[in-house]
Amino acid sequence: MKSSSRRVVGLSAAALAVVGVIATVVWTSSATPTVVAEPAATTAAASPAATTRPTATPPATASATPSPTPTSTASPAPTASTPPAASTPRVVPSTRVPVPRTEKRWPSRPAPPIDIRPAEPARPSATPAPTAPVPTVAPTAVPTAMPSPSVTLAPTVAPTPTVAPTPIPTPTVTPTPDPKPSITYTLERAAQPTEDQLDAYERIDAAMTAAIARYDRLTDMSRHVTVSYDPSVQTADANSNGNMRFGADRQYMTEGTALHELAHTFGVGTTWSWDVLCFDGTYRGEKANALVRSWDGADATIACDRWHFWPYGLNYSSEYTERNLDRNVLVVQAMREDGVRFD
Repeated sequence: MKSSSRRVVGLSAAALAVVGVIATVVWTSSATPTVVAEPAATTAAASPAATTRPTATPPATASATPSPTPTSTASPAPTASTPPAASTPRVVPSTRVPVPRTEKRWPSRPAPPIDIRPAEPARPSATPAPTAPVPTVAPTAVPTAMPSPSVTLAPTVAPTPTVAPTPIPTPTVTPTPDPKPSITYTLERAAQPTEDQLDAYERIDAAMTAAIARYDRLTDMSRHVTVSYDPSVQTADANSNGNMRFGADRQYMTEGTALHELAHTFGVGTTWSWDVLCFDGTYRGEKANALVRSWDGADATIACDRWHFWPYGLNYSSEYTERNLDRNVLVVQAMREDGVRFD
């Protein structure tokens, strides 16, 4: 409904505007003669400059003040400065109302009542729709093949032969074996020895050195003993504490006597372990008896008493042979394996 009312109001205003225009033109034409140009026969149509096309005036906005009366847009009369046409026009009084050759435009709209909403805006003149510009497609650039760079081959150089370094031989370090157990001794000497003492010291040193060398060669037994010269001792003696004494009799200052006394320092005839293995005159240790049987036959045994054993006990100087000296050392070692102890 609102749209229909708005259209009726617009048409009424337009009709009023057309009536006003016609009245104005009639009044103007009665006072001023209309110049009608008769073009020459050779002119096909009027020059565009002869007719002035008025510019379309946009419709007035709704306001309380009325729009001014539009003036005529007819072409003005030619002046003296205008060059003469091919034929001279003649002035003929017009008795009819000329229709101005102007473009139709919307007249000013009378002021609508205050309570009436503004009219619709003027319709725009027909304007050709803008043609969308055709996008310019850039030609696809064809990649130009890059020229292959010229490769200059370096002259072939013969490889330098790799000389392997001569390995430095690693010196073979032979580990020093632990020193073999050995028997050692200390000979006690007087601060100011006499000629007798010096002679005794020399003989005892020789006997102990030979006996210890035999033990070291045949066994791995070790012990430290303390040796002294005591003229009060009849022959020689020793105990399980490792103390040995030689008397003044030079015939006992020999290797055989030293071997016999060393057996006492290892527990033969001097400790409780000896009493366990030697009773009723017979030594009961298996290893020592087996060793003697290997030398003297299957029936051979070792006899003993509280302090000594035989054979191979070196109880007399008549037994001091190389074979008996070696066997004495080996039997004492076997007795140690049977359990004879000195501690």
